[in-house]
Amino acid sequence: MSFYLELTVIEALRNSKGTLSDNVWQVFRYLRDSFVGAQVVDPANTNNIISSDLTLAEKNLVRAAAVATLGSKTWQDVVK
Repeated sequence: MSFYLELTVIEALRNSKGTLSDNVWQVFRYLRDSFVGAQVVDPANTNNIISSDLTLAEKNLVRAAAVATLGSKTWQDVVK
């Protein structure tokens, strides 16, 4: 699962030039907007579709958590 997260964050930040906080918000926006439909392939084995490791319901839970986080008012709310 951590490899899936790593590849997702790399994709979310592919062309980012923002600050650390900008990048954190960019990842949450990616999780909200693109994560559910994104196909993540293992770069070392293109036959391994890593995004198949989660069900659609599980991906939607990740999306819902990102939506909730993006609605946070303070960093304290984000990292609780």
